[in-house]
Amino acid sequence: MTLEYKKDFDQILSDILNDYSNLDSNPDVSQGSMPFIMGSVLASMIWGLYRYNDYNAKQMFVDTSDSENLRKHGAILDIPYLESDTDSTYLDKILSFLRQPSAGGNQLDFENWALDQENCFYTNEEILYYNKYAHVVSNAFGSGTVGIYTVPSDETIIDVTTPVNIEEELRSVSQIYINLVRPLGMLAASVVSAKPLLQSVTMIVYATTGGTVDTVAISDAIEEELNSMTPGEDLYMSTLICIALSYGAKNAVLTAPTTDISVIDSRFIRSDTITISEA
Repeated sequence: MTLEYKKDFDQILSDILNDYSNLDSNPDVSQGSMPFIMGSVLASMIWGLYRYNDYNAKQMFVDTSDSENLRKHGAILDIPYLESDTDSTYLDKILSFLRQPSAGGNQLDFENWALDQENCFYTNEEILYYNKYAHVVSNAFGSGTVGIYTVPSDETIIDVTTPVNIEEELRSVSQIYINLVRPLGMLAASVVSAKPLLQSVTMIVYATTGGTVDTVAISDAIEEELNSMTPGEDLYMSTLICIALSYGAKNAVLTAPTTDISVIDSRFIRSDTITISEA
């Protein structure tokens, strides 16, 4: 059912003129008439109140609130807003907290702790580095241990050793924080910097009869998919083929990779050369 304050100006005016018609068997409600003028003024006032109510209703819910009220929702839940966050990123953090609250040290808790930008970050020359991806593995280094494999927000710092190993500093800060908040009785969590595994993709795509395929769009979409993969996440050939089909290809044949790619926890896939050609 449509909420009353969702009415637009024309609908409100029409309702008012209908009410005038009910007071007189043959009223003049044409444009320029006194009932029309008075009705327009009243409709304008009511429409303004409806818009105000509509705005207030949106601010009641975190996923429809504006930037200012989104931060108020987060402040109530004690979720810090960092200047490096976008509103969409901050909303994701709030929704994650609401949908999956802390459960005393389960896998998701450790992932959230590793991705906590307020506590797991390192600043070098006023540049903020934080963990963008985290993969949590139970019993990674023995019974009762937790292994956390991370990827930094800026992947160019991976393996950098001069003038300061930023990657190592970020890993250390994350590990110290997580071991401060982890449940008692659990052995220490170890934060490990995952390393990239470059993967090339070569694909032949087929268009429908008389049509064409946007090979550039397919290439960009595949690159985006590979560059968003997390440590330990396997790459499936079917995923790459589905991307091509979603961009209009009638069929797609992969020549690289030739099999699904299994990835160990300490590695993560990133794009190398991507070649998409149309048959």
